[in-house]
Amino acid sequence: SSSQKNFSLLFYIGVYVNSSEESITYSVVSSEKEVDLSGKSVCVVIPCYSGVVPIETVSNVLKLYITLRNYGCIMELIYERENALITSTRNRLLQKFLVDSKSEYLFWLDDDILFQPDDFMNIFSLCTKFKLTAATYPCRADKPKFFVRFPNGTSIPGPEDFDKEYGLLKSNGCGLGFTCMHRSVAEKLVEDKEEYDDKGTKCWDVFKVCVRDGRIWGEDMNMFDDIYEKQNQPVWIHPGINLKHVGRKDYDHKLLDFVGKKEGT
Repeated sequence: SSSQKNFSLLFYIGVYVNSSEESITYSVVSSEKEVDLSGKSVCVVIPCYSGVVPIETVSNVLKLYITLRNYGCIMELIYERENALITSTRNRLLQKFLVDSKSEYLFWLDDDILFQPDDFMNIFSLCTKFKLTAATYPCRADKPKFFVRFPNGTSIPGPEDFDKEYGLLKSNGCGLGFTCMHRSVAEKLVEDKEEYDDKGTKCWDVFKVCVRDGRIWGEDMNMFDDIYEKQNQPVWIHPGINLKHVGRKDYDHKLLDFVGKKEGT
């Protein structure tokens, strides 16, 4: 049977209305565009710190493989098991992608993120146009909170942060656990990085945890900062994808309900 070639991309157009120091207001409409993904290749990398992956994630990765095949895409899978050092795990995965994989796209998928195949397909499709795309997810807390930073230095996006064609949010940092990047972004990321030996594997020192202005700065935010400052490349967030974050329960707050409110980002 012939493969379906065009993915029907669901996107949201945010129409900016007004803003204040506390929040923004915008209306959202959904639309669709077809994207030709035939011949595209993507490498999915999964950091599995505990060595255990939720059965829902395993099921959806299997569904995703079939979905990608149906659109004429090639999928690779790389994982790192039972390495409790987050920075080491992410650096080793990046090294495996750049050295061992020939895929054009790298998709970071954390093992505690629950998603649907179409969520992946939307972010992957958008990455073919924007080079660095993501969907964000809530923190593991009852009070809604998302890790998102906008170029103006606040948690409130301005009118300049909305892409009018695809309705994406322009950001300079978010959680890395559901992010797609073009290979060229990853290659430029390691160009000026020091190499070090990690259990016999030469890795680039990309992911680091540090303290800035009295606050802990995670390895993912440091990486996005590096990309934004040196490549002038923002990460474009799809605000309409609702991911669940596995903890003592599945946290499923929706970004569209809280984006732009100080207590939500």
